[in-house]
Amino acid sequence: MVLEGIIWEAIEDIITHEGLGLYEFCQMVDQRRATSSLTASLRMVTVLYFWSLTPLAQDQTRSRTQLRAPEPNDPPLNHLPMVLALFQADEAHG
Repeated sequence: MVLEGIIWEAIEDIITHEGLGLYEFCQMVDQRRATSSLTASLRMVTVLYFWSLTPLAQDQTRSRTQLRAPEPNDPPLNHLPMVLALFQADEAHG
């Protein structure tokens, strides 16, 4: 599996924030991919994860997920399940 350093750093941030191990994260992604390689799937989930934190993404997904930007005093938001669902839906539409 060949991933760029910045993607590895982003994955490390995700698994730290979500309280997961690398193997567990990879398994979660692998179970939801249909046609993409695992490497491409990991890249896509990583991009979706951080994109989902942007105000633009929150406006586009608010009706489905009620996401909003976290306030500074909010507890950590585990939004990986929503990101994986977006990824899986995208995979299904190929």
